[in-house]
Amino acid sequence: MFIAPFAGTARAQSSTVLAISPSTYTFYANYTTPPATLTFNITLTNVINLTSWQIGIQWDPAILKYKNMSIPTNNVFGGQSILTAGPDNTNPAIVVYGAALAPGGVPFAGSGIVAQLELNVTQGGLVPPAFSTIAFEGIGVDTFLLDKDGNDISSTNTNSLYTNAYLTGNIVTHTIAGSSRPVTTTSNGTILPNSTVINTVGKTISVNVTGNTGDIAFLYAILPKDVIKINITDLSHWNVTVNGVKQPSPQITENTTHTFVYTTFPFASQITLGVQGDWIIPELSSMLIILIIASSATVAIAKSRTRRK
Repeated sequence: MFIAPFAGTARAQSSTVLAISPSTYTFYANYTTPPATLTFNITLTNVINLTSWQIGIQWDPAILKYKNMSIPTNNVFGGQSILTAGPDNTNPAIVVYGAALAPGGVPFAGSGIVAQLELNVTQGGLVPPAFSTIAFEGIGVDTFLLDKDGNDISSTNTNSLYTNAYLTGNIVTHTIAGSSRPVTTTSNGTILPNSTVINTVGKTISVNVTGNTGDIAFLYAILPKDVIKINITDLSHWNVTVNGVKQPSPQITENTTHTFVYTTFPFASQITLGVQGDWIIPELSSMLIILIIASSATVAIAKSRTRRK
């Protein structure tokens, strides 16, 4: 569809990554419902002298349906004049889109967004099990990158996966002092009941997950908002970590009373997974605990005396 200036000799750039992000859109029918539209960013990492690109993306049309593909203002050629071709969705399972710098433009080097793709979830995509890869297609024909000399820029291509299935794992509840609602965790690893740790200084709730080293684990956490929450409506304000390292794209949804966090990670014996918000339930002070114990003891003595009478 897109006519490049000319095709030159391929030049290896193994560090360049062309990716569809997020890499996974995972939903579990017994906990969450997929939204009507999935939004993907097509990104480039570590590219040099980029002057034109063309992207072909395919999916399962029984699960997903094309809605829109666009070039955001903050794209890799942002602020410069570009020539575009497409998007072409003649085939209901594929979209092809291309852009090139207008004559006199400055080639791009670095990392950034190329385009944005929106796919609607069909009725079939709402019925588990439903799976669809969202993948680059026609590498070298429909999908390619060119430098300022018209040479191919070699890249590692990373696809995405949409999944809607039933969640099977170990469901564990955690009673939180001061809240009538427990924290619930589900994982294919092992989590001890009532093992969450609350850090009031860092506003973090964390849990340890154990499993076989090398396995890919998942954790789904249901967090009551009277235990931990953020103060704004932007869900990206949540900070999810694995062994202290921030997760790049956890799946987070919410309703009026709870926040739902899903993330995957590789096992390395024991994993500590933390979720940080803006507010967390305060821990009971030692003096308050003493007062509660004293109050309970007083009630017990009073009942004992009443029975003697």
